[in-house]
Amino acid sequence: MRLKINCELSSNKIPADYRRKVVSVMKAGLSKSNEAKYKEMYSGNKQKKLHILCIPSKAKV
Repeated sequence: MRLKINCELSSNKIPADYRRKVVSVMKAGLSKSNEAKYKEMYSGNKQKKLHILCIPSKAKV
């Protein structure tokens, strides 16, 4: 599965904690679109299989 998120940043630097923010957006979307799947994945204390790759695009000048 591939997911593309287009966003504008206030600077040309990507924040060090960008992964946490991306996961937060994905979890919020999942909880709104499929609450049962959200509960399956995030209730309880078990290891998650979620991989995220971020490739910054060229900044617009």
